[in-house]
Order: sequence, then C-alpha cells, then structure tokens
Amino acid sequence: FIKWQNLYSKFRLFLFLYIWGKNLSRPYYAHFQVTRRCNFRCPSCQVWRDESYAKGLSLDDIALLAKNLRQIGVQSVALTGGEVTLRKDILEIVEIFRQENLLIRFQTNAFLLTEGMIERLFRAGVADFYISLDSMEADIYNRINGMTRQGTFDRVLENIEHVAKISKRFGANLFLTTVLRSDNLDAVESLQAYSEKLGALIGFYGLEVGGEDDPLNIRSNEQELRGTQESRNLIAAAFKKLIDLPKSKKNNFFVSNKILNDYNQYFSDPDCNMKWSCQAGKLYLEILPEGTVAVCNATPTIPGYNFRNLPELYSDSAREDIFNKYRTTCSGCVCTRQLEDIAGNRKDLFNKVRVYLMSVF
Repeated sequence: FIKWQNLYSKFRLFLFLYIWGKNLSRPYYAHFQVTRRCNFRCPSCQVWRDESYAKGLSLDDIALLAKNLRQIGVQSVALTGGEVTLRKDILEIVEIFRQENLLIRFQTNAFLLTEGMIERLFRAGVADFYISLDSMEADIYNRINGMTRQGTFDRVLENIEHVAKISKRFGANLFLTTVLRSDNLDAVESLQAYSEKLGALIGFYGLEVGGEDDPLNIRSNEQELRGTQESRNLIAAAFKKLIDLPKSKKNNFFVSNKILNDYNQYFSDPDCNMKWSCQAGKLYLEILPEGTVAVCNATPTIPGYNFRNLPELYSDSAREDIFNKYRTTCSGCVCTRQLEDIAGNRKDLFNKVRVYLMSVF
C-alpha cells in the first residue's frame, strides 16, 4: 500500500507541475533545515561552523510549519541539515509532514542510518533519499567530508546499499549527489557505475563558493576554495564530458544537460559569475532551524516573518518586492536553477519523470 501511495504522490506532483508550473505565483517546494548540527566537517560547508546552534522547532511548532507550508501551496519539502538524523525525533517530524500530504525528500550523509531506521523512515512517509557521495576512494571521501574516523567510508557505503535495497519496496528511490572538484574528477565513471549497480540515480554538481559578503547560511564563502583557473578549467572539461556522454534510454542521470552546461560555463569563467534572474521565494523558500524564513539558502532571513506567519507573507501584495530585495543580496548559484527548470520546462519535467520511472521499475 505504501508503495502505491508513494507513486501516486509523485504522479500528483508531476501533474501539478505540468498544469501549473509555468504560471506559479507561490512556492511548490520548501527546504527545511531541521538542525544545523552535523557529524561531518566538510570544508566546503558552513553549517557545522555555526556556533549559535538553535535548539530547533518543537514538534508542535513543526506541525504548524507543515500546515502553513501546505496553506501557501507547497507540494514537496526537503528535510535537511546539518545532519537530519541527529534529531532524535526525526521519525515524528517525517510523520508530521506526511500528514499534510507533502512529498518528503530526505537529505543525509547516511552515516547514522541503520536498516531498521531506513524502513521506519519509509513507513513514516519519506518519498526518496538523497545521499551525498563524492568519491569511491576512502581517503578522498574522508578528505572532502573532513573525516578522520576509521571506517566512516565503509559504513556510509553499507548504508547506501541498504537504502537502495529497501527503497524499491516502497516505490521510492535513492538519489546520489556528487560535487565535482579538482580532487575527485577521476571518480565520475566509478560513481556512475556504482549507482547503476544499485539501481540508483546520480547527479553531478559543482562546488559553489559564495561571495565574500554572502551570508553564512549553508555554503562556504572561503575564496581559496574556488581553486586556480587551471583547476577550474579541468572541472569545466569534466562537465563538458558529462554533457557529451551518449545517453541511453536507461541512463541514470537526474541532472539535465542545461545544468551541466551552466556548470561548464561557471567554471570556465575567470570571474566565477553565477548571477542569474531567479525566482527564489516565489517558487521555493528556505526555513531555518529556528523557524525563520529566507528566499533560499544563500540569502539572509526576512525580518518579521517566520513559520508562524508564513501565510501573511504570501498574502502580501508587495511580496515580490520583498523577495527581489533579498534575491539581490547573494552572488548567485547554479544548483537551484533546476527547481525552476522543472517547473517551467515541460521537456525537463518529462525527462526527470522518465529517468525516475526507469529506475523504480
């Protein structure tokens, strides 16, 4: 029953975007940081450096958040962190969002998962798992994730394989996400082969570094992480190679050629320009652990608004002016463009659905 319920929920989201995607005036997607605590120490991430840890919303507050997200039109929510599994009440959190008929995307580093926990998460309402995997070599994986503990990589792989095995019973899938950088470019083929073996989907992204004045929300703004232009050219070439790969009908890429091409251009640009005219706030929004609201995870929070009065924000006739004010505060991005592509481009939407269905059945 859960399998068919899950598949129906995804079909409903597809139909919603197919009919309304090009004309949306309210967000269909929300990104909720349930905690900023994390058990990894990725140098490219800012979250774990945050010493002002908010306790996080109570379950009652999260229930109000879920209700208000649904009220403003949100169809899908990503539960992320920090590391989501550090919340001991994560199962209850999932159940709350599922009770509001929201499609739940669960983003994790997989280290703390167990077979039993994976099964309980699916039964509670998780639609899909998104797990970061940046290399098939332990030393490179540990360096990228800032880990020194022995056995971390093997444990993560074991849990990834548990998710891949269990997900099929629930009409769900496993999405592996890889951030390409100068030290893992040789891993593309092995990562794709591994994901194919598991029957999982995989997406390749680029390491985005914010401007020096960007708010320290999620991504780092340490400029040395940009690398040299020589190293950036190598990353650009890797994205060009991904674009040129022959795509079979059973390919397991869930990142479009448009996004891959955008990364190619970003890494080729000496100025590292990521600016674009986004619709953050209008099509998607960010909720921080304490319940404050931002148009996306690279911008400051909007004063005066939080999870309690979200409907007031989206009833304000001047909300687009508010969103524009905060959209212009960041140095741009690439990865978030896919949220707008899938809403505004039916070809991209159909390709995503096709790749997803091929992996489930």
